[in-house]
Amino acid sequence: MGGSSSSSSKKARALEIWRMCDAVCFDVDSTVIDHEGIDALAAYLGKGEEVAKVTTQAMNGEIPFEKALFYRLNAMQCSRQQMDAYLKEYPVKLSNGFQELRDKLKEKREDGVFSERRVSTNDPSDCGMFRYPSPYERLGE
Repeated sequence: MGGSSSSSSKKARALEIWRMCDAVCFDVDSTVIDHEGIDALAAYLGKGEEVAKVTTQAMNGEIPFEKALFYRLNAMQCSRQQMDAYLKEYPVKLSNGFQELRDKLKEKREDGVFSERRVSTNDPSDCGMFRYPSPYERLGE
């Protein structure tokens, strides 16, 4: 029974942290949404195997994340029209429980603001993934 006391104190500590936090960051793929976005889009575009190979290389530390992202997006060459068609056919779905968590976080904020921020650079090597509003930005609408 010692495990349940430890588990209870860990849960209490986690709840305390959630109550005290001013900001929360989430990995979107397979956390906020129920799938890996790049992998699903690549499969839709017929580039699934090519993108999966680069993903594996990055996960194995063979190439840096930024380069892997560039290579994957470059392999897909996804247009705005293709992205819109993909999203129409496969609407973004939140992971189980995320909407409830999102609502709780909004309640905590006095101004009710809940926004997703993405970072982009003016560096010429920037892969360009920030050209269009993210489909995930529309989750709050």
